[in-house]
Amino acid sequence: MSIVLKAIRFHRETDLFTDLNFEFPTGALTVLTGDSGSGKSTLLSLIAGFAAMPYEGTILLDGHDDRNAAMQVKAQHVGMMFQNPDQQFRMRTLSGELSFALEN
Repeated sequence: MSIVLKAIRFHRETDLFTDLNFEFPTGALTVLTGDSGSGKSTLLSLIAGFAAMPYEGTILLDGHDDRNAAMQVKAQHVGMMFQNPDQQFRMRTLSGELSFALEN
C-alpha cells in the first residue's frame, strides 16, 4: 500500500505539523522516531483516520483520499496497532478478540 502525505498541517495548542510532505515507500520498513509528544502517534492516527482529528492537506492511501469515507471503508484499507495493548484489545481471550474483530 502506498501512503502519501501532501502539505499536512495539524494544530493542537501549537502547530504540530506544518507543510509535511512525505511518501512511505511501498514494501519498505519506515521507522518514526522522536521524543515523547513529538507527534508520532498523532501522525499515525491521522493516516489511519480512526479519530476525528481535523487537519489540512491530503493523505492518500493507494491514491485515494478516504478522509470522508465511512469507518467500515477505512478499516478495509488500513489498520493500527496501538502502543498500549489495553487500548487495542477489548476481550479477555484471543478467541474472543478474533470473534469481535470478525463481527465488526
